[in-house]
Amino acid sequence: MKFPDAMTTPPVPASPEKSRIPVMFSATGGWGLPLGVAIHTLCLHASSGRFYDIHIVHDGMDARIIQELNQVAAPFPQVSLSFLQLPEEFRHLFQNGNKDRYSPLAYARLMAGSLFPQYGRIVYLDADVLLAGDVAELYFSDSSTADVSAARPAPAKSEIQAAARSIGKLSGIVQQYIFFYARNQKLGT
Repeated sequence: MKFPDAMTTPPVPASPEKSRIPVMFSATGGWGLPLGVAIHTLCLHASSGRFYDIHIVHDGMDARIIQELNQVAAPFPQVSLSFLQLPEEFRHLFQNGNKDRYSPLAYARLMAGSLFPQYGRIVYLDADVLLAGDVAELYFSDSSTADVSAARPAPAKSEIQAAARSIGKLSGIVQQYIFFYARNQKLGT
């Protein structure tokens, strides 16, 4: 299935596969702060020899939040952000789904290949992740026998603490979110 091009920011021209890492998030406007933290940790661990295309699929995100997310990535020249409002045709695919539990936006990850056909593979990350390393490791991991693969859902407490230490000089509100997130996760050590 092909969806209409609803990008609010045009995609960056393609470069060799080995240096371009496509990443997708899906989020509502209410997830702006955790998404900003996730993007920032991705940027902090991004290799200078690679370029990261970050695509955010949303359901009508406020222009102010989009501007703030762009500011998070602005200091990192190897990172680009683009925003795709979930196409109406996509919403209709899941109209009869469990609306009380999942919105059509929750299913966007399953349609990543149709939403971004220019890539042979794409890494999908939840909006509330903290990255403790380069996402390229996940992109280049061997998943050649699977159409979809996943990482373990929750990092060890020590990994969250390491990610929080690596962020160090973020604004107070972002640091508060990270420590709130780490404190409220039921994680092993």
